[in-house]
Order: sequence, then structure tokens, then C-alpha cells
Amino acid sequence: MTPLPNRPAPRPSLEWHLTDLCNYRCPYCCESQQDRGKRRHGHAENDTVAATLKLLKKLPGSWQVKFSGAEETIHPRFMQVCERVIACGHTIALTTNFSPSRPKLEKLVRLCGPALEFINASLHLGQVDMDKFIKKAVFFQGTKDPETDFTVCAVVTKENFTQLMAVRNRLRQNEVAMAFQVLKIGNEFTRYPEHIEREIKDSLVGGTESIRTWKSYGTPCHTGQLFFVVKPNGRIFRCFSKKPWYNYMGNIRQDSFKLYDGPRPCLVDECTCVVPVNRNMICFGESSSALAIMKHKAECLLTRLPNLLREVRYRGS
Repeated sequence: MTPLPNRPAPRPSLEWHLTDLCNYRCPYCCESQQDRGKRRHGHAENDTVAATLKLLKKLPGSWQVKFSGAEETIHPRFMQVCERVIACGHTIALTTNFSPSRPKLEKLVRLCGPALEFINASLHLGQVDMDKFIKKAVFFQGTKDPETDFTVCAVVTKENFTQLMAVRNRLRQNEVAMAFQVLKIGNEFTRYPEHIEREIKDSLVGGTESIRTWKSYGTPCHTGQLFFVVKPNGRIFRCFSKKPWYNYMGNIRQDSFKLYDGPRPCLVDECTCVVPVNRNMICFGESSSALAIMKHKAECLLTRLPNLLREVRYRGS
């Protein structure tokens, strides 16, 4: 594998899911929050939070810690955790359904200051009063630190397209940015009618077009080395792939997690998350040898089996 010249350096970052609960029930949710029968862990316990903070203290340099996955702000220790993350020398990013009250948003701004890199406020038209949401967005635009990027995001469907165009126009009048997310069904991006594709093309969330029709298998990627995901139960995954067998890296509570020492081949056919793209994790234009792919599969197997046994013992203790 020979790296291509002039590739932007990866931005070390991680996603921390403090909870897998949400106060909304959107029918298109990629986390299936609309499925009330789905088994969930709930809020991360204190030992998981403590173990993750301990790891953050050891990470070299400054990492971006993004809270995402469900509605992270409903975790009772959310503000305290943000404060501790910043004290470790890292920065904060947040994806939220924007349900926190104005006083809670103001407290977050005061607490984080310029260390709050960005907030993506997800607009779910079936869950909120559109006028109130827009007014809150305009309020936050004027309240946030100047260094914090703020964008309203929305998943596009054929049914909500016309409403979203009206929202975008109102937000633009108040200098609030808006970006669109392509609906994902299963592990595939939706294709819209031509008039919708044309209208949203220039306003898609960054990185969408890079992976929408791209086949990722065998491409070297820095996820697992400079990016990882911490779940509420302490499990750590390389990325968001639907094949956890190849992405599971251990459990933070058992001290069984270790970062890779370099990029590894992607072992799934399609990448459907823009986060690794936007953090420059994916080595586009490069490919891994068959031997490198086999070695990484063996590495995944050797990691997975002992950690599964540890988890069995942990649950039985």
C-alpha cells in the first residue's frame, strides 16, 4: 500500500454514545428509535463513563469527541461529562434533535466556549412545531460562540421535501445553515426523483456524494486507529458498519481495547456513514492486497473471541 501524496491528515476523533435512548420516534430513524420493542442498554453507567474519561486522558494530542447516536443530552451527566472532556484537552461536537431548552443550550455554550466545535441540530418535522424550532435555531445562532459551527440538518423524504424547502428559505433569511441527509433504508442510500435530487445536490451533508455509490471493500481506512465509537454498554467499535464482527475492538470497562497501529482494510462492501469521510479517515484511491485483507480478518477474529469470553465472565460476575 503506497499512500497518495497530498492527502489531508486525518482528524483524530471518536463518537461517544452516552445513551441509546431518544425522546423522539422518527419513522426513518437509523437507530430504530421508532421500534419500542428493540432491546436497549439505556444510559451509560458511571463505571463506563469513568473508564472512557480515563482513556481520553491517555489519548495523544487533541481529539474531537462527538456525542451522537441517540439524544445524548438526556443523559443526566451530559454537562458534567462535556466539562471533563474539555479538561482532558479535547473538543466537543454534538448531534442533537434540538429538544434541549434554551437555558440548557445557553449553559452548554457557557461551559464549552470555543471548545464546542459544532452542533448539528436535526429537524424532525413530525416531532416538533416547525415555527418554534426555527425560532430556537435563530436564537442559538446568536447565542453560540463565534468559533462554533451550527447547522440544521434534516432527512429528506418525498413526503417532507416541500416543507423542508420552505424551512431552508426561512433559515437562510436568518443566516442559519441547513444541510440535507439522504434517507437510508437498511444499508443503502435512497435515490429520489430527479427534481428532488437536483434541488438537494448542493446542500447535502458533507461527504455524502463521496460514498453514496462507492464500494469500500479493501480500501485502507484509519478508523480503529484515529477514530472509534464507544457504546453506552462500554463496547468499542471501529466504525458504524452493520458487520460488528469485523469492527468490534473490545470493551472499555474491561480494559480490553487497543487502538490499531495504522490503517486497516475496510471489510464491508459499502460505507454508509459520512463521519469517516469528513474526518479524512478513508484512503480513497488506495487498495489493500489480498494478504493484508486476510491478515486483518485474522486480527479481527483473534480480537473478537477473547473479548467475547471476557464479556461472558463480566456479565456473570
